[in-house]
Amino acid sequence: MRYDALLIDVDGVVKVGTTVLAGVPRAIAALRSSGVPFLLVTNNSTLRPADLVRRLSLGGLDIRPEEILTSAQVLVYSIGHSLTYGVAAKRGVLVIGEDGLKGELQAGGYRITENSTDGLVAVGLDRSFNYEKLRLALRSVKLGARILATNTDSTYPSEEEELPGAGAMVAAIRAFATSPVRVMGKPSRVFFRAALSRLGMNRSGRVLIVGDRPETDVRLAKMNGAASALVLSGVTSASEARALIGGMRPDYVFRSLEETVKTSLGII
Repeated sequence: MRYDALLIDVDGVVKVGTTVLAGVPRAIAALRSSGVPFLLVTNNSTLRPADLVRRLSLGGLDIRPEEILTSAQVLVYSIGHSLTYGVAAKRGVLVIGEDGLKGELQAGGYRITENSTDGLVAVGLDRSFNYEKLRLALRSVKLGARILATNTDSTYPSEEEELPGAGAMVAAIRAFATSPVRVMGKPSRVFFRAALSRLGMNRSGRVLIVGDRPETDVRLAKMNGAASALVLSGVTSASEARALIGGMRPDYVFRSLEETVKTSLGII
């Protein structure tokens, strides 16, 4: 079946750690040649698209910044499309995160504060997370700040092992949050809306979401009426894939992105 667009996860599908997976450059080239629109979509908020482009190019993958959508970009998109978040952000944004999240907020015109705030607390993966940042977040919550999270992925894959993800930071803050923590990354509906907006599509289009995590990628598809392809190049094994049921069960299971493109689209 021909799809109108593909949303392709990055970590575990396109790369693991800093290594671009075998067959990915061929799959992306085939998509370009076929004219099927696509986005690389990632819950990783630590890098801006231009930084990710440079890293992927070292592995032989030619990607343009506008072909990448990050959870940090979706967080900024959400602020811009919400009167409540927009007003709060004007009072200052405390960032628990890295340069990718900070850079997107600054590019959006939002003021980042190093102190507690009654505005917004933006939470993403932060590999220098410490008690002082947790203290500032708690103080901000007590001042009435709203909390936006890029994602709640518990781990992410590297070449050697799975590493703690942004979900660990979010869980720490949720322990004392007095209002809901709004999650912007996959599988949120706002992420899907932002992706369609970037592609210039509406909800009537046929979209295939390709990922390695049932709880984010497959759920994103199920929540938004899209098709899902689970690939086994990341954190999910073949036996785990066979055991999935209900809202976690994908439409397809493939070994890789290349096999996904070849089998579901027939263009390689």
